Amino acid sequence: KESTRYTSVENGRSVVLKHSKLARGMSASVGGSGRADDRLAHEMRPPALEEGLLHQADGSARLSLGNTMVLAGVHGPALGRGRSERPEVLSIEVVLGTPGGGAMRGTSGAAASTTADALGYSYKAVIQDVLARAVMVDRYPRSTLVVVLRVLRDDGGALAALVNAAVAALMDAGVEMARLPVASNFALPQCTPVSASDLVADLIADPDAAEERKHPTVTVVCDKEGELLALNAAGIMNPTLLPRCIDSATSVTHSFGQLFRMKSGL
Repeated sequence: KESTRYTSVENGRSVVLKHSKLARGMSASVGGSGRADDRLAHEMRPPALEEGLLHQADGSARLSLGNTMVLAGVHGPALGRGRSERPEVLSIEVVLGTPGGGAMRGTSGAAASTTADALGYSYKAVIQDVLARAVMVDRYPRSTLVVVLRVLRDDGGALAALVNAAVAALMDAGVEMARLPVASNFALPQCTPVSASDLVADLIADPDAAEERKHPTVTVVCDKEGELLALNAAGIMNPTLLPRCIDSATSVTHSFGQLFRMKSGL
């Protein structure tokens, strides 16, 4: 199968991780039946991560999950200017764009602009909060860090991909981090559970755009210790399924953490 190329942050060399191996490791602990792309309910799309693509940035990463592709560039940390400067800690600014400046998915005209603005505001708030909790901000007083993100293609899971690409770009830039956030996305079909096993079957890991249009979704961000850093829900859902999403996110967190930290030869 096609391979995922990952550039090691520590030594600048590349290692190759087979899609099949990573996809098995990133299977969330949920069950279910087949899907349009032949994945089981618990299976994620194999990720592809490349770093160092933007030569004018201090760090960069491009992340793909199936047909979803996002790009992240990090500028700084550098001494802050004017209102962005904070005397004791680092100031983090997130800039989010989409192709042509429009909506992330499937709308046009005024509705597209409104949708894009709402999504952009929500996504930026989540990402900025997560990064502020992940970066050692006290190591960079009176400095500013700008994280520029762009959704190149959105076939579902854009927010999770943006968070993970931003983290990879920060690592590529050598920014000191106190924790390693990893985001995962789930769809929650509406039904009436009759047992604990039914709750498990109801989760769909890493939904594509068609699945996101059909079902409520939740993006979960955890660190490698399993601490919940952020949760972003869209749609009306059964709240009893949220703890299961958080539990299932831990396997994704572990495997993405291995991808982020992989060294040549391992």
